Amino acid sequence: MGLPGYTMPMVDSNPISTPINITLESIVADVLEQWPETIPVFLNHQLTCVGCAMAPFETLADVACNYHLPAGQFLDEIRAAAQPGGQAGFS
Repeated sequence: MGLPGYTMPMVDSNPISTPINITLESIVADVLEQWPETIPVFLNHQLTCVGCAMAPFETLADVACNYHLPAGQFLDEIRAAAQPGGQAGFS
């Protein structure tokens, strides 16, 4: 039945229709929350971002800079892992 005047939100169950919009300015906590399949990328680089109190305040660019990672390569790995069926490989 439901509440009068309340409509259930529609959920898109097709992951292909949702674009992966991850940039170097993306906040780490947002990336980890929206795309948990990216967690292995952070772990493979021995980053402490997963569970870190600073994750809600730092961008992927901050992480690349702080950990001396090539920003473009790091972003490519994050994006690849976030794709449906993506793989988070070791680099």
